[in-house]
Amino acid sequence: INGNYLKYDDKEIVTDYFNSIKSNNGYLCLGTSETTSIKGGGNYYNFLNDDPDLNVKFSVLAGAGRTCAKYVPIFLNHKEDVKYLKVFYYINPVYWREDLINPSKTYWKRYSNYGVIKNVHISDAEKERYFKEVNYSMNNFNSGEKSTFLLDYWLRKFRTSYFQDLWFWVNSDSYIQSNSFVKEIKNDLSIYKSFGKVDYELIDTVSNETRGHSIAETFKPTTQEINYRYDELISFINLCKDLEVDVTYILGPYNGRLIQNHYPEALEGYELTVKNVKKILTENNVSYIDASDNSLKAGTLSDPMHNSSYGAYLIYKKMKNYVYEREN
Repeated sequence: INGNYLKYDDKEIVTDYFNSIKSNNGYLCLGTSETTSIKGGGNYYNFLNDDPDLNVKFSVLAGAGRTCAKYVPIFLNHKEDVKYLKVFYYINPVYWREDLINPSKTYWKRYSNYGVIKNVHISDAEKERYFKEVNYSMNNFNSGEKSTFLLDYWLRKFRTSYFQDLWFWVNSDSYIQSNSFVKEIKNDLSIYKSFGKVDYELIDTVSNETRGHSIAETFKPTTQEINYRYDELISFINLCKDLEVDVTYILGPYNGRLIQNHYPEALEGYELTVKNVKKILTENNVSYIDASDNSLKAGTLSDPMHNSSYGAYLIYKKMKNYVYEREN
């Protein structure tokens, strides 16, 4: 779906998006930048969509910084649409880094709008249960920024009557063309370069980095002094339980080989983050796929926070087994 449709909650299109996934017995994959396209090969959802053994489809909403709190307002505005929706949510331990642990203005501006958040109507109990992190993020904006966002929101609503509603009514084909659909015909998985193998030409497996572009200096340690990411995850879990969204969580890896070679003192912090996330998932009795065991394997990552195509392949294998058992 076009990012602006979701950002401004163009309700009819967003409703159609969620319902199209449900009506086709599909899954929605939510994630951050690790769930976008991968240089040198496909990502896990590409492999799933092209796997001839699976008859279900996988849609994607992802982007850098698109953590779970970004979906809370949209899910609340579409309670019936997301009810029984099958979702995979990818948890990247890197977001517990000291430079990513707090909400970012840049990412909230990119994926959400204050007007949408302001117009979510929920009780005080619901606000306490799963809206605190959204409000905390919005408090980082000053009154001038909020006013600008509200003006932007209402201008969008006004323009929608003409540039969407009227235009789609006059030219119904343009509605179909404005949306993206998972393709009907599967590719042969062999089209993906080095499918199921480490691409040694691309990846330096000593530190799991892209060759010729060492970015070890961009690495940051995790911190346990701020609870925002843990609280964000718990709120999302609570929301999905209350709205009956069918979520399976994927706990992704961190780049353990990079840490061991350059920042061994930071390894304990990443291990603790993974341990704490597992504890949250277990205590809340939710389904999850543990891919954190890829952290120390050769060739599974390409930098401090992104999977290589081989790493995505290993995640795809876990997801395929999970989906196959569930759907058959």
